[in-house]
Amino acid sequence: MSPSALRQTLAALALLGAFTSAAAPAHAAPSAKLDPSLAAMLGTFEKAFNAHNAPAMMALWTPDAFYNATVANVQVKGRDAIGAAYADLFKQQPTSSLKLTITESKIEGGKASLLGLAEVNQQGQLPTRSLFRASLEKVGASWLFSSVEESELPADSPTGMSQFGWLAGTWTEALPSGDVKNTYHWVNGGAFMVRNYSRAAKQGPAAEGTQIFGWDAEQQCIRTWLFDSNGSFGEGYWQRQGADKWVNKMALKLPDGRRGSVTQIMTRKGDNEIILQSVDREIDGQFQPNTAPATMTRQTKGDAKGGQQ
Repeated sequence: MSPSALRQTLAALALLGAFTSAAAPAHAAPSAKLDPSLAAMLGTFEKAFNAHNAPAMMALWTPDAFYNATVANVQVKGRDAIGAAYADLFKQQPTSSLKLTITESKIEGGKASLLGLAEVNQQGQLPTRSLFRASLEKVGASWLFSSVEESELPADSPTGMSQFGWLAGTWTEALPSGDVKNTYHWVNGGAFMVRNYSRAAKQGPAAEGTQIFGWDAEQQCIRTWLFDSNGSFGEGYWQRQGADKWVNKMALKLPDGRRGSVTQIMTRKGDNEIILQSVDREIDGQFQPNTAPATMTRQTKGDAKGGQQ
């Protein structure tokens, strides 16, 4: 990877460079209570970042550490490469500073995980915000970062929507009726995300449509609206159930005037795969069979068909 590519995409590595107890911005999720050993490690990292000390920051990663910017499809492997990226970052952004909110933390034996939001500030520029998930390993008495997955959020995106930030990009889903292409993107301002989908016609008619997602601060859920080319439309709400599972209960109106309902289950499987299933399907009070679980796979560079990597 060229130095210029690192400069453009690894600025978000700064998100692990600070741990602050400052008040979270408007819309922010509450901070998680951190284990003291994790808090101490993040404090050490904060001092290194504030001093722009790349070698000290590099020392807090495992030798085979891995960084993945999912939206930009940029990956950096190895502690040395990450350290070089930090050194380059500080040359390019000498006034950079960061505020970090940890929203979830978990420790199981010698491994830990963090989920959080980061805001990077530079003098004379608008702040940038990121959603990240970090894995850590206990090496001796110290915690070290082993992997970080990060995706950019628009500056004004409500924090409740950040849980869907990793969806941004193009995905494909193989179905008996025809392969479905799904493209997720932020609306300017970051308050809403839009999914545009299209299905090829192997069985039945071709179809396309639009789905909109937005954070409902009053109900503390992600609201969704669906519009299909066949004339159907629906409204529902997504709720999170665990770290990698979301459930959407949706009411539908069909083009012939009948009413329906469905529960959609979305389970994230790593960086590039999602399992989808529709259950509790009903049309005018008549139950319909559940759909079989289907796999939606992220389309990456050099993979025109979006196959699993």
